[in-house]
Amino acid sequence: LSANGSIVAYSSPTYEEGTGVVYVHHLDPETGDWTLMGGTALHGGTKKNRFGSCLSLSSDGSRLAVGSSPPLAVGIRVDNNSSGFVRVFHWNGKEWTKMTKDIVGDVENYLGEDCSLVGSRLAVGSFTYNDTTGLVRVFDLL
Repeated sequence: LSANGSIVAYSSPTYEEGTGVVYVHHLDPETGDWTLMGGTALHGGTKKNRFGSCLSLSSDGSRLAVGSSPPLAVGIRVDNNSSGFVRVFHWNGKEWTKMTKDIVGDVENYLGEDCSLVGSRLAVGSFTYNDTTGLVRVFDLL
């Protein structure tokens, strides 16, 4: 939710066999209607990558971080080769555009289970890094 409450982002990481989907809506102050920004949802691509595992919207609603971390089944990794990723988008007034290269984790660390965006700083994390410890990485976005 943006700071003024007029933009909301939400996801369904299990949509379409786990490809995932993210929606961002803007509140029209005159009508009170919520409108999908850009007219289309954001999609992550491949099955089981769970695009939308984490979401973080900037306070003004112009930047959106989206994590993609494959599922765990009762604490057991479903895909042992998955690194996970976080993708950052920017709203240009008409559509969501990819702001940076994807931030990709190392093999099997499932990056993208958590993300937090504040200003130009992004923290991304995994609670299953090395099976016993978590991981947080912090990036400054330009």
